[in-house]
Amino acid sequence: MPKNQLSHYEVIANSFSIVEISDPIKVIANPNESLETVYEKFTEEEIQNPAENPIILVRDDNRIYGYLDFFDDFDSPKEMLAGEEATPINPDQLVPSAMSLLDLPSLFEKHYFFFVLTQNNISHFVSFQYLDKLPMKLCLFSLFMELEAKMLDLFMLKPEYIETLLHFLSNSRLQKAKALCKRKYKKESPKRLLHCTTFTDKKRMLIQSCEISKLPFEKHETDNLFERIEEVRNRIAHSDSIIEFLKTPEVFNKFLSDLRKINNAMDQLLPSAGDL
Repeated sequence: MPKNQLSHYEVIANSFSIVEISDPIKVIANPNESLETVYEKFTEEEIQNPAENPIILVRDDNRIYGYLDFFDDFDSPKEMLAGEEATPINPDQLVPSAMSLLDLPSLFEKHYFFFVLTQNNISHFVSFQYLDKLPMKLCLFSLFMELEAKMLDLFMLKPEYIETLLHFLSNSRLQKAKALCKRKYKKESPKRLLHCTTFTDKKRMLIQSCEISKLPFEKHETDNLFERIEEVRNRIAHSDSIIEFLKTPEVFNKFLSDLRKINNAMDQLLPSAGDL
């Protein structure tokens, strides 16, 4: 694969857009409506979890006045008008609905939530906690699969070294690979054993190999990154929360940035299609 060409995994990861994790804005308030009227309108919508989608858009046919937050903006006198209480929307809080989901985490370091533009209309709302939704998990898992595939490709460049790599595994891990190899292939060989190893096994072989020094991380940084990758990977596999682990926008974005960085670095260790 040429170095500047996206892998199949990256194509999949980039195929998800922001709108796929966003919630539609369900309540529109006229600027001349009282807060009491708007409050009643919101509660009548029976939004399942107001804490996740507390936003009310304030607009008329001519302009957008801003937004109200269900939990913050109803302490004022009930007769106050929505247009007077509305918080203006900053232009940098607007994102296009077609933007790649992988470009979103870094934005949350500036704002905790954004308004989503569909054409010229504010249609949805997205916050940091929405990164816990399935499309984001599928993006990350695709990048994990890419990393595992690249580790395997790297090991296969030197077939004579595969047996040495396998000896980096503990006896119990090696026996599990042998058992799977027996069921899958009947006859065992180093290459077949390698294909029967898990992500954890491949990680250990990479960290123990001489190739580790060619990656743009210190060894302890690589160890730490792979520990975080395994944790997030397991959480996704078991339908658990990932933002309970990647707790802040800064932590989440650092993880995603490092994951993409190590995938790009692995590319540099592999021959391009023209070199084969």
